[in-house]
Amino acid sequence: MSQEGMSGLGADVSRLDRFLKAQTPVQFGVSFDTALAELKQGRKHSCWIWYVFPQFLDPGRPSERNQKYQIHSRHEATAYLLHPVLGPRYIEIAEVVACQLGDRPVRDLMGGFVDAKKLHQSMTVFYLAAKDAGMEKEGELFGSILDQIFERPYLEGIKKLDHHMLQRWEDDDLIHTLRLRGIKR
Repeated sequence: MSQEGMSGLGADVSRLDRFLKAQTPVQFGVSFDTALAELKQGRKHSCWIWYVFPQFLDPGRPSERNQKYQIHSRHEATAYLLHPVLGPRYIEIAEVVACQLGDRPVRDLMGGFVDAKKLHQSMTVFYLAAKDAGMEKEGELFGSILDQIFERPYLEGIKKLDHHMLQRWEDDDLIHTLRLRGIKR
């Protein structure tokens, strides 16, 4: 997506500061660098999932941090991926995840079921955002992680793309289309 297309994301770009602030060591004491180091060592230990691997709000997990660090729209997901700091960080940590999942299940890497699910949800959102933004290489990376999660699932019966995240993406697309046509839902 071009800079002109990015400027059309408006408010979605301005809300991204919450992620930048959270990824610095003073917010919760767990920086992006710590998250990256943990995954490079093969296992998540501390609490940073919400602001490093954000996703749409999971209806089953309405915690305060889930609320604060949720992705609000498909446009915000695209803006995150195109952001000059957040996008490269997400891609860098996703590359580490892809390497680590080569020899272990996602549940082991992420320290349990809940964060394995959140990673699956986040990868679903950003896979769709990369496709939307024409970011083919990044889409392939996120797609390969989704394949690895699907091959060694954290839960029986999961699909490659998380159902809740895919549904939210499609609902957001429908709402956007209706607004463009001047139809209120």
